[in-house]
Amino acid sequence: MTSSRGAHALGWGVLLTGITVGVALVTMRPPELLTSSPQAYAVVLFAAVTIALADSRPFVSTGTRDLTPVGLAVSMALGMTAVLPGGESVLLTGGSVILVVALSAAAGAWLRQRGGGRTWTAAEWGMRMLTVSLVVMLMRAPLPGGGPLIEQEGIDREGWVLALCLVGVATIAVGVQGLLGAALRSTRERIRLRHAVVEEAITVGPLAVGVVSSAVMVALATGVLGAVAVPVFILPLVLLVLAVQRQSVVRAAQHQTVYAVSHLTDEGGFTAPGHAARVAQLSVQVGRELGMSERELRELEWAALLHDIGQVSLERPIPRGATVHISTLDQRRLASTGAALLSRTAELSRLATIVAQQATPFWWVVQIGGIPVAGRILRVVNAYDDLADGAQDDQLVVAALERLRRGAGYDYDPDVLDLLCRILHREGRLSREALSLLSG
Repeated sequence: MTSSRGAHALGWGVLLTGITVGVALVTMRPPELLTSSPQAYAVVLFAAVTIALADSRPFVSTGTRDLTPVGLAVSMALGMTAVLPGGESVLLTGGSVILVVALSAAAGAWLRQRGGGRTWTAAEWGMRMLTVSLVVMLMRAPLPGGGPLIEQEGIDREGWVLALCLVGVATIAVGVQGLLGAALRSTRERIRLRHAVVEEAITVGPLAVGVVSSAVMVALATGVLGAVAVPVFILPLVLLVLAVQRQSVVRAAQHQTVYAVSHLTDEGGFTAPGHAARVAQLSVQVGRELGMSERELRELEWAALLHDIGQVSLERPIPRGATVHISTLDQRRLASTGAALLSRTAELSRLATIVAQQATPFWWVVQIGGIPVAGRILRVVNAYDDLADGAQDDQLVVAALERLRRGAGYDYDPDVLDLLCRILHREGRLSREALSLLSG
């Protein structure tokens, strides 16, 4: 609940910041959309239509927010465009750029909602406005010993110098947006900011490079091709976005497949209903607290969903599938069977080691080492859910944790157990008094 309120507050903070900057740019110099050049009208029209169409549907979803790289690239390009064919200047004011982008994005959001898509969040609106506002400010800020950067585009100078300056402006704006997105995710999902930033770079890094290069190419090519530069130089970014979108669909299909396979033990009566999903959820939360990367967390989640797959080999199921009540030797046998089944599938073979290690007692870490944290997390969380069986009652939860506490340091990792207790307290399943008692 606290993280949700924090994410909501951060989202509105980003929105208000974006609005404040945009309004400041508009009021500092009133918008001047009227121009004597038909070419300038065409550039603004092509940009507005492209932004609206691009924002009418999300091209890429990161799971926490939707991305529209094409709309962002054209929005930034409009803020950097200054020259038309024939050397004609089209110095759009900051206010006009902000208004065109805001109205076009609003039109795209309306089309998106009409088509059954979700509306933009406050943070997404704010990040778009703030990104474009940064481009406008950096392009129109006076340079030491000269005029603003946008006035340099019409001056005969080394082309590569101007291109590097535009790349720098676009990179700063996109980088700020990425940091805000990482901060929002860190607040919402209680991820360490450092890991959120790294995952943001991995997830949207290629798209960010494409957005920067496309925005710069459109801004520079407009001086040669006019409004036609918008569709011509945005097309490569569209193809990149489609490729990334296809990869996202493949990953989503893999995730759904793992979830479907995890239900086999439930449907066959080998485990309690919902056991695998509960273990996966708690395991990921513990892993985040320990600073595991998103890739490690994804493997931990999948391993937790499939950790009881070895039980399908049993002729007589264990009552409620609670392996905590059987001997260590039988636990290791079932874990080895499950690991052997997963190792036969290329996409799931990397999970076999984690599934096999769930039956390894913690004292092995002290004696011989070599037990990765994912296996230790899975052992603790699985044993807890076997004992609590999804209970929400404080007394049942405390009884399960007290049972695990007696085996801490021998069967179970005490650090993982402490984190599990804190997570259960944060979720309201464990009272502060019980947490203090267990911690003591």
